[in-house]
Amino acid sequence: MIPAARKKPSAYLPADFRERVAARAAEYYPRHVQKLGKPNGKGWASCLCPLHQEKHASASVNLRTGGFRCHGCGEHGDLITIHRRLTGLDFKAAVRDLLGLSP
Repeated sequence: MIPAARKKPSAYLPADFRERVAARAAEYYPRHVQKLGKPNGKGWASCLCPLHQEKHASASVNLRTGGFRCHGCGEHGDLITIHRRLTGLDFKAAVRDLLGLSP
């Protein structure tokens, strides 16, 4: 039996990983998008799309659920999707990175 201090990290993601990732949207988006506007009553805020060059805000992010949509390039998804596009990580590595879990 392996002692607790030497256990390898689980290969599985936590069952509530989507909720935990969505809860980090309000701290993630202000650091990764430019010209983030004030969120409306449903949590959506306009910003510049980090996936292409533009001068005027054409993207919207949801600071409550982590949703993302760019009306300029058509990209959309959740916080995991945008993090994958910005970092080049695969799905599991992106979730682990967002949650601060060991690789």
